[in-house]
Amino acid sequence: MSRHSTASSVLKGAISPKSKPLVSVIIPAYQVSGFIQETLQSVLNQTYGDYEVIVINDGSPDTPLLEEQIQPHSHLITYLKQSNGGAGAARNAGIRVAQGQSDPDRNTRRFFSRAT
Repeated sequence: MSRHSTASSVLKGAISPKSKPLVSVIIPAYQVSGFIQETLQSVLNQTYGDYEVIVINDGSPDTPLLEEQIQPHSHLITYLKQSNGGAGAARNAGIRVAQGQSDPDRNTRRFFSRAT
């Protein structure tokens, strides 16, 4: 991958540049170069198309291979690169850049309101 920033580096490939997607698929990545292509292909093969894909490299030691594996999909995904902070930090980084129309906080509150 050729374009990176530091703390949360972003490489953006737009699926639908004219409108925000309904769903954001957030994929934290740490030592997953062996199966990231299968993961991405699974998402991209879905018949539902109103989504974006965000891959967050959480300081993975296999970064060169990971980036090589996601390169064929670089025009379809947003790629973030950050220092290792764990899966939760990676998910939060993905949420911060997500363009999906769904509000995870609102959905969580709604779920817990019904559960109590």
